[in-house]
Amino acid sequence: MSKKTLIIVGAVVLVIVAAAVGIYIASRYQKSTPESPSSFFPVTNPFAVKEEDSSYNDESGFSFMYSKSLKIEDTTPEDNAYYSVLILSKDGQRIIITVKDTTDKKINVDGELLGALSLDGVSAKQFQKGESLVTAAIDQGVLYLIEGPKDDGFWEEAQNKIASTFKFGKQETTIVGTGGSDNTSYEEEIVE
Repeated sequence: MSKKTLIIVGAVVLVIVAAAVGIYIASRYQKSTPESPSSFFPVTNPFAVKEEDSSYNDESGFSFMYSKSLKIEDTTPEDNAYYSVLILSKDGQRIIITVKDTTDKKINVDGELLGALSLDGVSAKQFQKGESLVTAAIDQGVLYLIEGPKDDGFWEEAQNKIASTFKFGKQETTIVGTGGSDNTSYEEEIVE
């Protein structure tokens, strides 16, 4: 064989070996790449509104969803600084929602910052304060504070549902008449 033929055969063998190694590595990589978690578990919103949830519309201009298993009580003091103080309770534990005027420009909660979220577009922060979970936001001189037990279970889910469904402004109320199918919807505009 000539030297030229040997070089050509060697180059062809080298290309074939390199291609085989590349295919082998690529097939091993595909086998070892884990599938996305959503292919194993259905993706669901843990704070999605469920049939066992109820809506609360506060006369001061906000609303939210909460579990029907919670008893809700309005304990707003006769103090003009407070717009609303609500207690949602069950089995001796409770979540307190406070909406009041503040002169603070920044959220001041003594606790460990856990993360940030939004109350209907208003930037909020979550803190762990002892055994409590605190969600706080300030908007236009008003403090929105949601406090409850930090339990990695029912109470955290309840608080996160309130925060994720919190809405400002217009409220829609449906009134069902006694005549059966007489449904009337009213829109109420809240002016600050």
